[in-house]
Amino acid sequence: MEVATMGEIELHACIYEARPDVVSVTHGHSDYVRLCGLFGLNLRTFGREPYGVYDKPYMIASPETGIPMAKALGKHNIVMLKGHGAATVSTDGPEESVQRLMSLEQLCKITWMAFAAVRKDYEKYAIGEETFAEGRRLSSDMSKRYPTPGKSLSKDQCYYNAAMVKTFREAVEG
Repeated sequence: MEVATMGEIELHACIYEARPDVVSVTHGHSDYVRLCGLFGLNLRTFGREPYGVYDKPYMIASPETGIPMAKALGKHNIVMLKGHGAATVSTDGPEESVQRLMSLEQLCKITWMAFAAVRKDYEKYAIGEETFAEGRRLSSDMSKRYPTPGKSLSKDQCYYNAAMVKTFREAVEG
């Protein structure tokens, strides 16, 4: 009997081998993540945690591509794959790695819209380190003040919401 395998099983295997602490790997090819990766857009304008970048637009289908990709991930929880999507990891379980990938797609959509609106000037609206610290504080405050019935917002979701509001307010008000 022949067993079918995923085309990119090496992506998962190389991450698990490089990161014994990881219990879940999620990989996706969502539209805005691919666009931001292809154009090399800097997601630090919205993202709370640093991420790795694998700058080769390859399918991760062998150790030759998987090992360097896992090195690009490093100790991060996200690795952007140039024009190919992203992989997210979790040390807690699949819910966290899936949520991380979904949040990344939202961030990339906002980043892409901002990039398209202001073109090359988008960097001037980037959030600086002081605002990152403020966002971390706000995310903690926000999750306490605005609980969702039956579901609590993750710290990442709260931080990203605060970061987006602040960034667009600054962009509009100049």
